[in-house]
Amino acid sequence: MVRPCASLLLALSLAACGGDKSPVAIQVFPAVLAVDAHAEAAGWDSVTFAGSNRCPAGLYRVSREPLFTDWNLVAIRSVSQPDGSAAVAARLNAQAARRVSQFSADPAHLKKPLAIKVNGRWADFMPLLAQVNDRLILYGFTPDEVTQLQASIENR
Repeated sequence: MVRPCASLLLALSLAACGGDKSPVAIQVFPAVLAVDAHAEAAGWDSVTFAGSNRCPAGLYRVSREPLFTDWNLVAIRSVSQPDGSAAVAARLNAQAARRVSQFSADPAHLKKPLAIKVNGRWADFMPLLAQVNDRLILYGFTPDEVTQLQASIENR
């Protein structure tokens, strides 16, 4: 009887301290603006995006395979945006840096968008303007998501 009570007290104290908050899930995918909305693209999903300061509204094709996820981020720094949203200046681990560097070295991928998915929502589609090494700015976050992401990275 003592153990179930101790477990219950531990669970309640963790919940009271914010231990029940789930970490922010981030995925970054290659994307293209869909010219023909009815065309099927193997390995790509269709996504409607409302638009942002960096990318126009429209129908996009998004790869089913992400370039990297939040697990590939080793450090972030918050960057405030004029529209009240937040961005993060992110440093990638070696695996993601290698993958993104190879992807962005192909001139065919430049000026095409990268799709950023945060907790299941399409946060932003940002154009890939230059080859990426191990640092990248990601857009479309809320300030609370940046705080949660920072805490998640620090407590891994």
